[in-house]
Amino acid sequence: MKPVVLVWIPRAVDNIALVQSTGAAGPLILNGPNVDFSPNARFITLTSANNNAAVNFTVTGNNLYGVQVSEVIAGPNANTVSGAVEFTTVISVVANAAVNQVSIGLSQEGIAGTYLYDYHAPNSDLGVQVIVGGVINYDLSYSFNDVPNIYDVAYHPVAGMTGATTNQWANVIQPTRYVYIFVNASNIGATLVATLIQQGLR
Repeated sequence: MKPVVLVWIPRAVDNIALVQSTGAAGPLILNGPNVDFSPNARFITLTSANNNAAVNFTVTGNNLYGVQVSEVIAGPNANTVSGAVEFTTVISVVANAAVNQVSIGLSQEGIAGTYLYDYHAPNSDLGVQVIVGGVINYDLSYSFNDVPNIYDVAYHPVAGMTGATTNQWANVIQPTRYVYIFVNASNIGATLVATLIQQGLR
């Protein structure tokens, strides 16, 4: 099988929207470079040097399963706040009051991507190479559950690639269903590129 490449979108405070203000309630302009960050699944962050704590921001987009979801995030007060719903793309962000210099970014943690294992193949070996840059901490895990239940079960960390912070290579030899790259934490600008190749597939 051709290699599958999963790329972690580097975290920034303005992945989704650059710093902006509004004179009244309404939508923000999504003028950042990563409005669609699939196959990453990430939390949304709001950052400001000013007090926007009284403003609620309604974020709407799609999740890892292609389902449209929304959440309300209270605004930041001279800091960065994060939501609790993972998105793969953002469709809109609407504030319920005037906004004073807020940017919208992506969280330091999340899923870099998923790989659907071909468990019908005669050879089950899967090679995984991960190349990182900057400060980042990640796991390689797998699950026997299918979508949409993959996020409701305990994952099985692969030995040697749990809490990893450097370039790594691993081999998954038993059949499974999905393989994941989880990023536990990452600094601004940190990168990760994972390449997966399953033996015996064209």
